[in-house]
Amino acid sequence: MKFILTFLFIAIISFSFVEGNTNKLKGNVYGIWRGAYGDSTIIEKLIIDIKPRNKMELYNNELTKHKITGTYIIKGDTTIIFSYKNENGYSQVLMYGNLNKTMNFVDGIWETGVHTKGSFYLQKQR
Repeated sequence: MKFILTFLFIAIISFSFVEGNTNKLKGNVYGIWRGAYGDSTIIEKLIIDIKPRNKMELYNNELTKHKITGTYIIKGDTTIIFSYKNENGYSQVLMYGNLNKTMNFVDGIWETGVHTKGSFYLQKQR
């Protein structure tokens, strides 16, 4: 019985620590990120505004044009996944990225449901 109580206590403390770190990590990624995405034939500029509650807004080139809303999730210490539907609303786009240690740069790959793939990078602006 003592073993079970000790195990539960350690599990609760560990979960609290992980949850606290995840919330701190999320707070560090909020803001405007600029970068680019592309494949072997074309490269486009990209702006993502990461907001609280796992919400994001994606723009091509300018913050006032072609706003697309989506979501993101942070897994572990360095993985971030963005999800949104493309401009025509037909294809789901997933962007799998790796955050650097200072939380100001992310790079990774993107893919759609129609087997289009490429890479991207983003640098935090503010």
